[in-house]
Amino acid sequence: MVSKKMAELLSEQVNKEIQSAYIYFAMEQYLANSYDFSGFEHFMKKQAEEEIEHTYKMMNFLHSVDKKVELKAIPQPPTTYSDFIDVFKKAYEHEQYISKSIIELLEAAIAEKDYATENFLRHFVDEQVEEEDNFRKIVETLDFINGDINAVMNFNLSLGQR
Repeated sequence: MVSKKMAELLSEQVNKEIQSAYIYFAMEQYLANSYDFSGFEHFMKKQAEEEIEHTYKMMNFLHSVDKKVELKAIPQPPTTYSDFIDVFKKAYEHEQYISKSIIELLEAAIAEKDYATENFLRHFVDEQVEEEDNFRKIVETLDFINGDINAVMNFNLSLGQR
């Protein structure tokens, strides 16, 4: 059902999901070490946890079709940013990268007529639409409030409610 090639591509995506969690953990730590924005930190922590969930979903799928997962070394994530707005801009760019990767996986599944993987990946396509939308709105909001400290603090509190 799931070809060796498709399993390898999915295994690569597992590693990208782990790397995503690592990136969000690093962003959380940058915010914790550089600012007193507990809401922004909390948001990034939740993002990292969500990426771990994605990792497990993909690993479980591979195991359910009797395929192995090959975990590889994860590159060190960036640890410095120009400011907290840059953190969210980089997160948005990263989500766009992950979206592209998921679409490429879906295209490969369709080309192979691997309907099980195609069906499995459609959830992740929907998830990525939501993730990109969330980060785009956060970046737009941060750009709009343009450093107004009261607005930034209120927005920080609202993201902490996630």
